[in-house]
Amino acid sequence: MLRALIVDDNEGSITSFRYLVQNAGLDNTLMVDTASTVEEGYGKLQSKCYDYLFIDVTMGEITERPFVGLGISARDLGQPLGLRLAEKAKEVTDATLIAITANTLDKAHGRELFNYILEKPFRGKQETLKQIINRETDEERNARLIKEIESERK
Repeated sequence: MLRALIVDDNEGSITSFRYLVQNAGLDNTLMVDTASTVEEGYGKLQSKCYDYLFIDVTMGEITERPFVGLGISARDLGQPLGLRLAEKAKEVTDATLIAITANTLDKAHGRELFNYILEKPFRGKQETLKQIINRETDEERNARLIKEIESERK
């Protein structure tokens, strides 16, 4: 079974995503974990292995003290937390990164960090989700699993 993590501070979006997985017929293929904060999501990334990471890119802005695990400094103030999580995720996982957003995401605002974009609202996006999940070939999946097993042995 494939594992996915959705990081979104909106409980309604998380619930809608679970319905999307179910309506797309992927509920027996894709096990979904959730996190409602960037810190919780980053913690789960460090402790579990995921195939897919869905991140709400506009999930709050950096407005206060640095988040120790994410290496956030004063230069990051005003940036969306979701983008910082995507940057850090690339350092700790080979998971396919999917931006979830109701806004247009362009190169200037982090588009290059993600493999795919899944637009909100999720209604009617079953085929889009299936295409994202099915694009990863068996060969890519096997190569990633071998890499993960080798890193665990070290």
